[in-house]
Amino acid sequence: MIFILTALTTEGKVFIPSHYSNDILKYSKRSVHFQCAECHEKVILRIGNIKVPHFAHYRNSSCAHSFSEGESQDHLNGKIQLYDFLERLKIPCELEPYLQDIKQRPDILVQAHEKVALEYQCSIITPEVIRKRNLGYQNSNIQPLWILKTPDLADFSSKSIGSMKIAPFQLEFILSTKAYGRILITFCPQTKNFSYLSNFLHAYSNYFVVKVNKLPISLQTWPLAMVKKITEEEFQEYLIIYNKKRLNRLNNLYLYNRKGIQSEFLKVCYRWRIHPQQIPMFIGIPSLEAEAFLEHSCEWQLQLIDFLQVNKIALNSVSVHHYSSFLATSRWRKSEQIEKRMKAIQAYIDVIQECLEQTDKNISDSTFNYPKMYKILYQHFLAKGAEN
Repeated sequence: MIFILTALTTEGKVFIPSHYSNDILKYSKRSVHFQCAECHEKVILRIGNIKVPHFAHYRNSSCAHSFSEGESQDHLNGKIQLYDFLERLKIPCELEPYLQDIKQRPDILVQAHEKVALEYQCSIITPEVIRKRNLGYQNSNIQPLWILKTPDLADFSSKSIGSMKIAPFQLEFILSTKAYGRILITFCPQTKNFSYLSNFLHAYSNYFVVKVNKLPISLQTWPLAMVKKITEEEFQEYLIIYNKKRLNRLNNLYLYNRKGIQSEFLKVCYRWRIHPQQIPMFIGIPSLEAEAFLEHSCEWQLQLIDFLQVNKIALNSVSVHHYSSFLATSRWRKSEQIEKRMKAIQAYIDVIQECLEQTDKNISDSTFNYPKMYKILYQHFLAKGAEN
């Protein structure tokens, strides 16, 4: 079923059924002729107790293809609420306008100081579709702004910092700003709250440590309010959560390993004669570009340090050549992420070199200034947000 949220009266006025009571809608259905704002064909006003009141084309209409099919109730309610929010602020905007030159229909087109195509996304779409839509808007000097349906935030009910799984599809919608870092803007039509997911710190796979800020739509502004980068004290909370994930991962690598002695990770532990939980803390720290490795950093950093140790390469003499040699002989050698992995290794080595207090022929037995290390990690974390 295709839903249309606006139509024109015979006088040319825009009619939005969600703005009226059922009694007025029933009267209008009997007495007013409505037409599609794009093709000017006659449309039907549909009123129900479950679905949002809307219009629909008659069967076999040539216009219907330009509207979205299969929209969920959340999507319909969400974009109506977002439109009403802009209307209350007296921001010039249109609901579901069809842009003929690029053949696209944003959920809302804002025409204030700059044109903004606001898209409220509830369903999964491919990165190719996202990029194609963005390119269409940008070619028409329209800034795309995506707002996602708020994901499950049950773990954040009593706190603002925690860990959560973020799907690759959701990562495509992260807004990168120099002033505020990386932000994912979401909205929930049930609670009528915006939830900002920000300050992403990669843990492993699709899990991130993030901060969540909630804002009722009644307090929202246009342009949309933004959130600040985390403080150094909040970053300490990040590290506590990150280190818990690190410890869990080390335990899982030991307890639930399916490869047995063939595990590259456990081979290093046996060679070093240590239990995975005894791996020194400078192995498994968050580094820039760590997302290029899906695994937790404790895995690739352990194998990197072992590579240096086996080849008798001192920490203070590590070079780009050594990074390349390590990747070439590891399971991470085949990927389009090689360049980012090189950057992740470089960032990691830079940190531990700067914090090295006393070296040892066994790098694993070297000592480091950890308070200094955490300060540097915080500075790198802020710098990473500014770069994006």
